[in-house]
Amino acid sequence: MPISEETVEKVTYNLVRRATTKIPDDIKKLLIVAADSKENTKPAKVQLSAILKGLQLAESNLIPICQDTGIILVYVGIGSNAKIIGNLRKAVKKAVKKATVDIPLRRTVVNPFTRKNRNNNPFIKYHFLYNNKSYLDLTIFARGCGAEYVTEIKMMDPLNFTNNLKKFVMSMVMDKAMWSCPPVIIGIGIGGTCEIAIELSKRAMLRPISERHPDKNIAKLESELIEYINLLQIGPMGLGGFPTCLNVAIEYVSSPIARVPVCVSFGCWAHRIASARIYSDDKIQYYTYLSTFYRDVYE
Repeated sequence: MPISEETVEKVTYNLVRRATTKIPDDIKKLLIVAADSKENTKPAKVQLSAILKGLQLAESNLIPICQDTGIILVYVGIGSNAKIIGNLRKAVKKAVKKATVDIPLRRTVVNPFTRKNRNNNPFIKYHFLYNNKSYLDLTIFARGCGAEYVTEIKMMDPLNFTNNLKKFVMSMVMDKAMWSCPPVIIGIGIGGTCEIAIELSKRAMLRPISERHPDKNIAKLESELIEYINLLQIGPMGLGGFPTCLNVAIEYVSSPIARVPVCVSFGCWAHRIASARIYSDDKIQYYTYLSTFYRDVYE
């Protein structure tokens, strides 16, 4: 049974509302623990309490978590046996346009030359799942300008790469974390070409924060960076204390021998993500994270 355009529109609309009005439970729990800690600084506890109060108001009233409602990224995973009736792209765009009015979201996406509003048109990324499945995966990721503003890419020397990568990330955090509304979530994309490294850094942030990379050496590096960053005590909103960083996630692919493209993307505490899987019988399952198909994008 094919998946209808109407179902895609309905699910996308629901995901935009979920993503922009509620953060993932695992992140919220970390914020609560830090706010309740007797060892934390008073400015950090005040900021965290304000964040948690704002989250409670947003969730209970179904209003945006942050005034910067962000650029809407839509990741679409298409099962190899999935059949869709109608125009998938049209359905997604229609849903985001409707959600922008209903929630409401600020219309902050404009033509860079004319500054004319684009009605928050989403940016859609498609991926085919070679799995003999007939479902469709959808993930909404709302990227705020504050965090996106400090994203940086660097072509790094492959010699002594791991140590130099640590230095690059730590330097980025010290210079820019306070501009991205900490505590932050950091995605690091490594390898391929510049645009692939950038894409990998975004996809890294779609993982649950408790999920370490399957490569044990990379998992260890992720954990080390989280520890090092939090020792800086930049703190919530840059006012000291902890946490400074909620998660570091790394994704990598093969790299040219002469230089290694590395992209470091920041995400703020308002980590706005929601996912769903639509089955061919129109059964729908909602998730927070649904990133199982992302790692093989460039392999």
